[in-house]
Amino acid sequence: SSGLAKRLQRPPCEDVDTDVIGLVHSKEHIELIQQAALAGPVMVDADTMVSRRSYAAAVRAVGAVVGATKAVVAGDY
Repeated sequence: SSGLAKRLQRPPCEDVDTDVIGLVHSKEHIELIQQAALAGPVMVDADTMVSRRSYAAAVRAVGAVVGATKAVVAGDY
């Protein structure tokens, strides 16, 4: 093992709200994924499956990207 995992920092990340996701995705798309997650697992198109935890995972992932971007811009990394 390279030992890389021990050297990584894992700062906490926060979920974002739909306003932040709405900077990239339409309100209709956000609602589609929210509803699909409630019903999940559901195919939302030919190659995309949404499970019950997909929306929560997406909200957390966006929060991680936003947090990482802010940290880089602030010179923390």
